[in-house]
Amino acid sequence: MNNCKRQREWKIRWETYPSKVTDALVKYHLIVLVMRLYESIAAKLVDSFTLDSLTLDTFKVARRLHAKEENKVEVGKEMFQICGQASLIAFLADYSVHQVIIGWGYYTYIRDRRRKQQLKLTSKHNTAGTTGSSGGKNDEDNKEEEGDFQIVKKSATLALSRGLGLMFTAVGGGFGSMLLPGWGTMLGSNLGDSIGGAVSDGAVVALSA
Repeated sequence: MNNCKRQREWKIRWETYPSKVTDALVKYHLIVLVMRLYESIAAKLVDSFTLDSLTLDTFKVARRLHAKEENKVEVGKEMFQICGQASLIAFLADYSVHQVIIGWGYYTYIRDRRRKQQLKLTSKHNTAGTTGSSGGKNDEDNKEEEGDFQIVKKSATLALSRGLGLMFTAVGGGFGSMLLPGWGTMLGSNLGDSIGGAVSDGAVVALSA
């Protein structure tokens, strides 16, 4: 019995795996395209010094700073600021793509809800006079309010996740640069992003409890 259940679960997972991989690849390429768009916009709006700080290669910068500065704490402090600035466009692009996805989901939700309401009104007109109307909120109204709240919650959670991710990326990049400039910078930045996501998820769960 348990073996059959496990086999069904694994079959479902393997069937959904290609679509999940496709979605991840599409999101990745969309984020890269949006990053390039934001970089081109930034090139027209800010000076060359600010643009350089937004598009720096933190791996190379950490190596250069380590060669010039012997004090690891100073290297970490500088790399904290540099990693935060260099990651800003990437996090903004990631936030924008996922916010558009949430917005599209909300649009389809509203569209389907209006269709259901229209069908419900049509059904009421066809059965007018046969039943009385009941006051107060019904289950359908409660579901609509819950749906609206979920959209707001998802948007707020996304903003919190990306904001904390950016902050922890800068912190991780700074610490990583102190330990191993270059590779440590990249590893610390990625680890910081993961920690930021975990912290934001924990905060959302705590607030929902």
